[in-house]
Amino acid sequence: MSKKDAIRNSVGNLLSKELKSSDEKNNNDLEVELINYDNSNNRERLNAELLSEDIKKLDKKNVECLILKSQRLFLFSKHKLYKELNYDNLEDFAENRHSISRRQLQKYVYI
Repeated sequence: MSKKDAIRNSVGNLLSKELKSSDEKNNNDLEVELINYDNSNNRERLNAELLSEDIKKLDKKNVECLILKSQRLFLFSKHKLYKELNYDNLEDFAENRHSISRRQLQKYVYI
């Protein structure tokens, strides 16, 4: 195993453990409900502090999703899984199947 793979594995394991433990502790803490826009004009029904907390929760979810998406794209790259779906290369798979540009793919997988 190369140094690069070893680092990625250890970072991946740490992130995985952290995400699992945060999910177990805060499973309901990351739930955010949609707001009915018809009621959003009613100022009494809006709470600035709760809305601000919702934004923080959504940011955390975005980070988790980004990590998971990057990990899966990396696995597609490392194990050439795109061939199982009849693509010649990772770039074509990402672009055609998921509308991920080549430039964005590089950021997800190699940075």
